[in-house]
Amino acid sequence: MLSFIKKDEKGFGNNSKKTKDLIRKKYAWDNNKYINVYIQNDIFDDQENNSGVATYPDQEKTNDNFSRIVYSGTSLYGNVDDEFASTLTHEFAHF
Repeated sequence: MLSFIKKDEKGFGNNSKKTKDLIRKKYAWDNNKYINVYIQNDIFDDQENNSGVATYPDQEKTNDNFSRIVYSGTSLYGNVDDEFASTLTHEFAHF
């Protein structure tokens, strides 16, 4: 299943309580059934050009629906050189 939510949210790569609460309350699907993937323009809310980040899933994060992959839309295939387009695949490998 795929859910597309067009929002100006940013910073889902952060592990702050504010980010965790926002993701869990508004966006996260059950981590026992799904991998939550968020594509944003600014994954750490720092205006840096980071391509992606994945949390290593563990039972606590799974129970909290906070295991996730956050990826920069600017790094998707077609927006970058082929060399960097595989980063999303790399992030999935953490799971």
